[in-house]
Amino acid sequence: MGNVPRSKPVTTSGHGGGQGPAKWVFAVLGGIAVAAAAVALAAAGVGPALVVGVSVLGVAGLAALFAPQQLLKIFGVAALVVALVGSAGVLAGVLKYGEREAASSPALGAVTPVTTEQGPTTTSGPVRSGEGWYDLASHEPVESGDGQELVSSISIGVGREPFPESIRGSSASSVALPVNFRTWATAGRCTRLSVWVGKDAASAQKDGTGQFVVKADDQELTSRQAGATDAPQHVEVDISTVSRLTLLDVRASRDAANAWGTPRVYCTAPPGKTRVSS
Repeated sequence: MGNVPRSKPVTTSGHGGGQGPAKWVFAVLGGIAVAAAAVALAAAGVGPALVVGVSVLGVAGLAALFAPQQLLKIFGVAALVVALVGSAGVLAGVLKYGEREAASSPALGAVTPVTTEQGPTTTSGPVRSGEGWYDLASHEPVESGDGQELVSSISIGVGREPFPESIRGSSASSVALPVNFRTWATAGRCTRLSVWVGKDAASAQKDGTGQFVVKADDQELTSRQAGATDAPQHVEVDISTVSRLTLLDVRASRDAANAWGTPRVYCTAPPGKTRVSS
């Protein structure tokens, strides 16, 4: 018998279908990235269909990494890249849209300014209609005494900054016999009053204490007292339920004149007819 050549046993290399450490590291990192992307999309308010789609695409890509065919592995890497890059693009768009919406929204904090500084918080703007701050001195009252006069600007007490669109009370006036007063029909349209009170810094008299009373209809809402050497006092009052708003100041005949610095109301409509300048 002739010699029969023996065939060598066939061995497989561990590199063809093996699952080396590098592949596992890539798979773990890819899984973490896909999970993080899905959570971030859900937190940003993206629709559930897109979140599920990113998750399915990422899981399919991870599974394809362990397939024996080289083509499927390439598909897996591509699927992971598409899932992660697409998620980043969606998140960037959502964040940019949110910033643009926030920038275009009106600032609510500007509706009711509160300050303790000596001086006017805002300057007088043009007469208009609609919601906003209105200068009371620019609108006709429904009732007034003879002791108050409108002034374009006034300085109060030891304050140096003048207040535009103001009111001066220069006659003798009391609560029992009011002369220095003006009343506006706010009729529930207005929610806030803002005004600075004190003695007129330019008054010829330098003595006495003035009293400043804010009235809602016939009821006193708040009051302040001030002398000639006092700093301007800021008064801010809720007038949302007031139909008739009155500013009354009390003064003796020899006292320094009283000053209402830039009285303003926040309303949805003007607090009266626009005053015609003389």
